[in-house]
Amino acid sequence: MSATSVMLVDDDPFIREVVSAALRAVPAVTVQVFAAGSEAVAAARHGRPDIIVLDYTLPGTDGLTLARELRGVLSSMPPLIFLTAREDAALIGRLRSEGAHAVIAKPFDPATIAQSILRHGGHMPARDARLDAVAASFRASLPMTMAEIGKELDVLQQEWCRPVAESLSMRVHKLAGTAGLFKLADVGLAARDVEAAVEAQLKAELRGETPRTMEIARAIAALRTRA
Repeated sequence: MSATSVMLVDDDPFIREVVSAALRAVPAVTVQVFAAGSEAVAAARHGRPDIIVLDYTLPGTDGLTLARELRGVLSSMPPLIFLTAREDAALIGRLRSEGAHAVIAKPFDPATIAQSILRHGGHMPARDARLDAVAASFRASLPMTMAEIGKELDVLQQEWCRPVAESLSMRVHKLAGTAGLFKLADVGLAARDVEAAVEAQLKAELRGETPRTMEIARAIAALRTRA
């Protein structure tokens, strides 16, 4: 069996752990894991992976932009797979039109994620017990995540600050995409509601309206009852 190399780029450490553990459980599969697009581009200059897996939402960029940068340094583009927590038919259509072989929605099933990715390279997955350890680590991290969400809400309730609101939006976006991996669907749905509330107020600010943090606070209160 010939070896298959996978490049994975995602800024969420739990997503990276789950996906890389599932892939590494398959014989003759190697995984390069990156949290930032710049690191992936630098690595691509030294070798072409057989499959590229990109998170669509990345700090300072997006998966499409990163895919174009990778295309610019690779002699030929390998199969390209996007991960996204956005349930947006228009976005999925755009990703496919830009050359995506597959678009995998977050949350996905950790038991089948390797199959979803590696079918493009001809390998089949095997169950890896390390996934259980990652799940335990994620659950243990929830109190700290909720504490950070609470701190950002406190700041916004004292005085609206766009960078803090954007940070909060990104934080709950990651939570929404990850919680479902570990059978915490209610947490994921509640996190999506918080993200929607924050994004609505960010748009209100752009329209010259005063953001209403009470809407965000209500959504976070609902999230706290589930986390």
